[in-house]
Amino acid sequence: MVQVRVPQQKQKFLYDVAAPTTSAAIGFSQAHNGSAAARIAFHNDCFLADNTDLGTFTDYDGGTEPQDVVNLRNYAALETRYVVMGGETCLENAPDDNCASTGGRADADLSRFHYSFLNQGYNADVNDDWVAQGCMEDIKRRLGYRLQVVSGIFRTEASPGQTFPLTLELQNVGYAAPFNPRGVELVLRHTDSGQKFFAELSRDIDARFWLPGSNHVLTATLALPADLPVGTYEQLLHLPDPTPALYGLVPYSIRLANSNAVSSAGASPVWEPVTSYHNLGHTLTVNSTATNPPPNSTDIPVLDYSAIRETYDTWKERHFPSNPPAGEPNADPDADGRSNLLEYAVASDPNSAAGRSHIEAMHEAGAFILTIRKGPGVRDVRYEVEGSPNLLPGSWSASLVTTLVNDATLLRVRFNSTTASGFLRLKVTLDTP
Repeated sequence: MVQVRVPQQKQKFLYDVAAPTTSAAIGFSQAHNGSAAARIAFHNDCFLADNTDLGTFTDYDGGTEPQDVVNLRNYAALETRYVVMGGETCLENAPDDNCASTGGRADADLSRFHYSFLNQGYNADVNDDWVAQGCMEDIKRRLGYRLQVVSGIFRTEASPGQTFPLTLELQNVGYAAPFNPRGVELVLRHTDSGQKFFAELSRDIDARFWLPGSNHVLTATLALPADLPVGTYEQLLHLPDPTPALYGLVPYSIRLANSNAVSSAGASPVWEPVTSYHNLGHTLTVNSTATNPPPNSTDIPVLDYSAIRETYDTWKERHFPSNPPAGEPNADPDADGRSNLLEYAVASDPNSAAGRSHIEAMHEAGAFILTIRKGPGVRDVRYEVEGSPNLLPGSWSASLVTTLVNDATLLRVRFNSTTASGFLRLKVTLDTP
């Protein structure tokens, strides 16, 4: 993100140089979508200096009326739900810059404008006042996000190949939501062997929308693999950085605010400083007698690898650990006519031509439909479907295709042409850094 000091700068950039102070803030549908509106944030370098924060909340191209100040403060409060706000104080302005306990609005404004950081070195006079007045430690704790687990509902047993539901309720008691993408996964760890299995909860939720002020309920149905070893598994919550190079590094993983609590069994602390896992204090017994429902295509798969850190390279290492050349994207070691890249993109087995197909073509209500089930965690592949009425060179076009569904797990398209025959083809391309 790029930070600007004056909210009117963003309004004028997005709308027009004559944009009024009543210009609309971004909403849920625009947040974190990569647009300019989602990537312009704020840096207030005179927090609490006066009613306008020494010019921050002013219409800098014209006269500023009292209502303009109100408008811009309201605008910034809405904007900073989804973009970064940070800055520093610049001079004392008692009593406004005091702690709430002494009649100031420091606590309220930090919360209202969703502050993620403040300069600890400036202004020292204001910072020292907060120390003396007793709110500095609370401000330190609440800057940015501060997540904690409130409650959970856990299934106690399941059989391999079955599903089990999970519900977690989390609360953000900080000032802001996370502004970078975050991974969220349940880790099942066998209590005897230590073997780990992973379910990517962040496939269906985005922690950047965990705003302060309300609880966030995460519900998921997880599909156990048919070959999952029986036994007892600890249930652990992991919130890693999803960047593959940073995944699993403790300094880049979120630690919950209540991570020092003790599990319900009175065993070990919730937070594991070596793994950055949070032990939820519940176990899952995998046996042959449970009667949980079978999985369907929308359930989150439990895998023997983390889908959060999945890339073509990690997939290649798993499937071709001793023969890297066989794992090149254009290779076809099982001679089934599908390149490794396609096998990766649709989660089929690159070493077995007899594997289940994840590409399905069908006629449905008179329409030609193609369904592609994407590989878990695959984010470095571009999927493109083109249609042709006759297979002739130059006849292939994406304009002959309507996308019906395109999400993290599924691409479903329809052939548009009204000709008696038609063809669809899938093209996959690897995004390289």
